[in-house]
Amino acid sequence: MLRAEIEALERSLERDAGDFTGVPRDPIVRPPMRLVSPVAKAGEAIMEVFEQYAAENPKGVKRDTLNQARRDVELFVQVVGTTHPTTSICKEDVRNWKKLLIEYPVKAAEAKVFRSLTLGEIVAANAAVGKPVITSRTVNRHLANLGAFCTWLVNNGYLDQNPVNGMRLHKEVKVKPDVFTSEQLTRLFSSPLFVGCQAEDRPSLIHLPGDIRIRDHRYWVPVIMLLTGARPGEIGQLTVNDVRQNLDTWVFDINDDDPTTKSLKRPSARRLVPIHKNLIDIGLLTYREHQIDKGETQLFPKAVRNSRGQMLADLSRFFPRYLSALGIREGQRYSLYSFRHGAIDALRRAEYLDHEIAFLVGQGSKTVTAGYGATQEGTINRRATMINAIDYGIDLSHLKPASPQ
Repeated sequence: MLRAEIEALERSLERDAGDFTGVPRDPIVRPPMRLVSPVAKAGEAIMEVFEQYAAENPKGVKRDTLNQARRDVELFVQVVGTTHPTTSICKEDVRNWKKLLIEYPVKAAEAKVFRSLTLGEIVAANAAVGKPVITSRTVNRHLANLGAFCTWLVNNGYLDQNPVNGMRLHKEVKVKPDVFTSEQLTRLFSSPLFVGCQAEDRPSLIHLPGDIRIRDHRYWVPVIMLLTGARPGEIGQLTVNDVRQNLDTWVFDINDDDPTTKSLKRPSARRLVPIHKNLIDIGLLTYREHQIDKGETQLFPKAVRNSRGQMLADLSRFFPRYLSALGIREGQRYSLYSFRHGAIDALRRAEYLDHEIAFLVGQGSKTVTAGYGATQEGTINRRATMINAIDYGIDLSHLKPASPQ
């Protein structure tokens, strides 16, 4: 541990002096390397072949999933080298990579302290920095993406066997987010983010009372999630045309009709979700009209994807911090997804069954019947009745119609 800390401090001093080329000198923290590293022939380096795999997309996965796989395989290449032949990937390579992944810090790619460092250097530096490391579930995701690529390599004659087989860690039980109580929801929706804060462009001041009314995605996404159970990414990518009338009912048309700007978790996530009467009362349709008047095509123009293609990653980071500033999150696991779980619970309280709720929140159906026909489950009127049954016993009338942006 002391040797790793010394290496990390030396690299830190070098970076402070403007030198970002340093690599660990101590072999204990150096990325594992072969004595003689093979060099790939033209077109046979790992990432070159990966692009063939991505173009074929044998499992037809969505763009975001494929991009995540690319990032994971690029992280593997940091261990074996960019010129390593695809045909030489072996168990030892995967084992060495897994050892580093187990010590890989959370969100390392976004941390300034690790900027320009490789996987091995990040792990060494974190011995001094002390950031929490990724979970075994996340390690397994990296292994699964490399494993899927290696399965394709076997099927296409690059490898004789998949070197990732049997390498996964014991799977942790996924912890569900806690669900807000009615008292917490009342406190949250009466807080500065929703009724007036000191500064909209300084996250550290948003929890302080003031006269500035935020009416962008930071305001609307939590409220829409509360009253629909939709996923944050589904909401963030809505266009103004995705809020429309179906017969006499206003709906959210959740779709991936433009794959360059939209993506869904699964095909069953395509659906029409009636707009809760409370959303109309507090001015969602008025807000939509303001966006159209300004010439916007996106319902939430400030809702963007990060460099990894993740929609609303900024809000996902901001929101737990905001809850902590309000004193709501202490010792609890609250996040944006607490609204989704809460909406599902509200529908259960209204005596709807899980298989009825599933199609409304885009979870799909596991029944044999679901595989037949082309019409979606539930008429719009029935869906509207279900959506309006979402109730928490709280008053949202103080949330006034949105003003022009």
